[in-house]
Amino acid sequence: MSSPPSKKSRGGHSLVGSVHVRAKSYRRMAEERWTSPLSDDEVTPEVKVQYDAIKDSILSIPWTSGVVAIRRYFQELISGIQMKAAIHPTLARVVARDMHHSSMLTLLCHKAHTPLAHPTMKFLIERNPSALLWKRDDWETMGIEYSMPIYTIANHHAHHVLLPWIAEYFPWVLEHPALQARPPTFDFIAQCINGIALNANIVRQFFAKYPQALSHVDPSQKSTPLHHFLSGFTECRLDLFQWLATKCPTALVQQNALGWTPLHAACLALTESPSKNMKEICKFIIQRAPQSVHMMALDGTLPIHILKNCHSKPNMQEIMLILLRTYPESHSMTTKNPASYPAPSSHQFVKKVMPLTLEERELQGTITHLRKMPANLTMALGGDNDQQVMISSACKVFATWSKSKLTLSEGRLKAISTELGVICKAEEQAKDTSYQAIFSAPGATETEQEDTTDDDGEDLDYSSDDSCFA
Repeated sequence: MSSPPSKKSRGGHSLVGSVHVRAKSYRRMAEERWTSPLSDDEVTPEVKVQYDAIKDSILSIPWTSGVVAIRRYFQELISGIQMKAAIHPTLARVVARDMHHSSMLTLLCHKAHTPLAHPTMKFLIERNPSALLWKRDDWETMGIEYSMPIYTIANHHAHHVLLPWIAEYFPWVLEHPALQARPPTFDFIAQCINGIALNANIVRQFFAKYPQALSHVDPSQKSTPLHHFLSGFTECRLDLFQWLATKCPTALVQQNALGWTPLHAACLALTESPSKNMKEICKFIIQRAPQSVHMMALDGTLPIHILKNCHSKPNMQEIMLILLRTYPESHSMTTKNPASYPAPSSHQFVKKVMPLTLEERELQGTITHLRKMPANLTMALGGDNDQQVMISSACKVFATWSKSKLTLSEGRLKAISTELGVICKAEEQAKDTSYQAIFSAPGATETEQEDTTDDDGEDLDYSSDDSCFA
């Protein structure tokens, strides 16, 4: 694999030195480092012969020859390109007129669908990073994402892993004005979240080298990277989401074109995959950005509305309870689309738990007040001796009463937690019973034994959290 670009000039181009000169803006770097393409009918015959030979090699990759033969082919390809480029440095700037002015890098992006091509692609980028931004002459027909190598790389199942390397050594490319209307960040994310498994290491590498990308906005949906990581085919890991959100906390309350926050997206993902991981992501967002619980989409939808008809799953029940505790008024709020997102109070589960959560909230306030009593009484007794004698007896009586009241309130709070747990389990059993009635074979008499765990085998916590009442 190609080594990082040298800090010395290679082929007339300063490759890395100016990137690390912090006093210069990325735009200034782009102006200084920009090179224009050379059409193959404008170069010397010798250069054209060498370019055509490389082009033919790229177009003739023996895909049916087996992995060993293909690996050897790419090794010979990069050796040949390195040797020819050393003699003719302008080769990295040549584009093929008969192929819509495609550079060698463009051809590799489209024809070599394998990581085996990465050393060659890195070498070509090192020699001429401007080629990442060159457009084919048919870009208006084919689309910018097909014609410009930086987009092709970002949106390719094998090549998107090069984005962290590009972000590290050529950040001015990603900051180029030509990319600002449509940042390739979202093509990169799409490849990360829609594969078989999310490569968290590649994601971390890219955003560690290029953290400003977390503030990018998708021009079509007005979504942030956090929205996208919660909306992919592959479920985002909790630790990765926390790492991303910590780097750009303001994105937790940013709304997309529909007015959805990342909490809306997380709640939707929870309904599609009611896992402990998604539950913890929802809890993390609520903890770090509690205001997002109150934020409405354009149609009046709150995050709590997204959890419609999902009260039989323990992890969703837990988030529903947290949302009700955090924003109790939301239980009766309607949306502009009541058929799709009815008021939470229309669901039996909410009707059953809402009175308990309201009582729980009131008790939490009482307990907080009572726990402050000892300190208040101590302050009251801090006056002169005559004053202490006058009020000490009353304070002792009041202290006894407050202690008794605190014990009763705490006991009732625990009882409410138990009652909420019973309601949640009953909802689970009712749903499972209905499924069994529909799908069980005739004459079947045995049913699964219900347990007290969530979908991931862990005990659920139905007790209140002080943060919910802040």
